[in-house]
Amino acid sequence: MLVIPKLSKDKFACKRCPDCCFFKKEEEMPLIFYWEKEELEKIAEERGLKLSFKNFLVVETPQEEFVYIYRWIINGKCPFLNGVDCMIHNRKPLSCRMFPLVVEIPKNRVYLSLRCRWVREHIRELSPADLPYVFEEIEIAAKVIGMVNDFLRIAKENSWKIRTETT
Repeated sequence: MLVIPKLSKDKFACKRCPDCCFFKKEEEMPLIFYWEKEELEKIAEERGLKLSFKNFLVVETPQEEFVYIYRWIINGKCPFLNGVDCMIHNRKPLSCRMFPLVVEIPKNRVYLSLRCRWVREHIRELSPADLPYVFEEIEIAAKVIGMVNDFLRIAKENSWKIRTETT
């Protein structure tokens, strides 16, 4: 029988502050898969909103250029934030769902965002080994890493040129 020790650490609990939905620096802004971009644009059109994106992870095949991941450009408050409520909570992108965990792409490293109040209050008690126990969002981060790794593997197998367009 496997016995998992109980941690004395608190599990992450969102404080429902809007800090994760305000952006000052481009590198803090969410990375969005191409299918998420399409979904966000559809929702924005229904609500009369205009969104902005920049290419982030791009491959060039002999036939075309394909953007796999975009940077969602949000200057200030997320357009889907209403007070402290996310108007698209059930449809929000993976990068928003896994916050305060952030995946550094294409290196596929996970780090904690200090933009999160809970993280700032608990950072001294956390170690990297605690992440899977403290953050349920680690499953989403692992899924993102898996998808990026699979895509990069396919790109390399096909000798596609890969580039990231950073800020």
